Amino acid sequence: MTKYDAVREAEREFLSLQPATRFTAPALGTFMRALHGRWWPYLSDAGIRRDQVKLADFLAFERVQRKNGRGAKSINEDKYALTSYYSFIGQQLQNDGYTKMSKALADYMIVVRGATTEKWHEYPIDAGPKILAAARSYSVVPTPIAYRLAKYPSMASRHIAKGKRKETEPSEDALVTTFGVYFGGRSASVYGIRVADIDFAQRTIRVSVKGGFTGIPVPMHPVLEAAIADHLQSREYQSPFLFRHARDASGYMTDPLAWRESANAQNWNAPMIGFACSRVSDKYRELYGDAEYRRIVQRDGSGREHAIVFHRFRDHAGTYGRQFGMDEEERALLFSHGAKNITKAYSQADIERTRRKWAKVDLGDAAWIEANKDRGTEVTSLSAPHENGKGGGPSNADFAKMVADAVSAAVAPLVTELELARAEIAKLRGA
Repeated sequence: MTKYDAVREAEREFLSLQPATRFTAPALGTFMRALHGRWWPYLSDAGIRRDQVKLADFLAFERVQRKNGRGAKSINEDKYALTSYYSFIGQQLQNDGYTKMSKALADYMIVVRGATTEKWHEYPIDAGPKILAAARSYSVVPTPIAYRLAKYPSMASRHIAKGKRKETEPSEDALVTTFGVYFGGRSASVYGIRVADIDFAQRTIRVSVKGGFTGIPVPMHPVLEAAIADHLQSREYQSPFLFRHARDASGYMTDPLAWRESANAQNWNAPMIGFACSRVSDKYRELYGDAEYRRIVQRDGSGREHAIVFHRFRDHAGTYGRQFGMDEEERALLFSHGAKNITKAYSQADIERTRRKWAKVDLGDAAWIEANKDRGTEVTSLSAPHENGKGGGPSNADFAKMVADAVSAAVAPLVTELELARAEIAKLRGA
């Protein structure tokens, strides 16, 4: 059996126990590469059984990976994948070794996550209309290849001559930002929406969500409904997808072993949204000046600044939706799009009632915002930042304690073993 055949067989074994649809396709790709490509070979070389792993082994694995030149982000992705693996295997096989390892690694990853990730928070309430105005102020954009070549000239050798390539195309950035303000979906799933998923009669969009659920109806806001209808009527191309360059990223839900193709499609769809947000950011700064631009900027976990980030629209709509009377179940139906804890809400919520209620909130209209900004209950962000400036992470004091506890938990067994060894040596010397 070749190495490739062995990996595929291991994938089948895992997928027979755990449906691939628990993961997004890119996450499943990360999982497989981490497990089969690095972790199991490391255990084999170190002579460690898979059900007898200790936290110290993960720390040693991390040191080896760093020594091999891998970055902190990719190493952390491996550890998240392995945490999921040990948790699942421990539950399925009722194996105490796997279960204990999962808990220890999960505790350690709390520290890693607090140190490396960033929780996006909502825009100022009056920024929505300005973002939409910036996106609607231009009608032509570079094609994806032209855009990439402008940012990364070194890619030119991998593409056909510039003179034979289409340089521009009609912009869809306004529709992207309209989805952001009024729909709040995840970037890859929004860009992969099919025309057949849009039900103008019921005024819903059927989306595929994490957890393997498909055809989940999400109410359309009237502004979004009108924007979609106008786009479909005016676009000059034919495609089963709503957006020009979208690819099918849902194949792995029916064929788990097709996760590679789905991962490639999702990794194509998400940057298309990112390119649109980047262009809107530039136009926003040009139209409203540096001071206004700085007002909406947020830093990510690595310290880089971003103005328009698609995922922030989820917190934007959720936070102000709560202020203007949307209850928890309604917000879950509108914006969560598949979170595990609200899956049942999709079958129980009154979709039409939620749609009518959401239609009364217009976060993209400056006049409506001015007239209603003092209405309702003022609420804090659903992603309120902590004292370290990051939402969703621990405070500096808590983080320091978590680091100390994690280090102590990792070192304590080693200290105990060392003390026992010293005692044994003392006994032998006394004898």
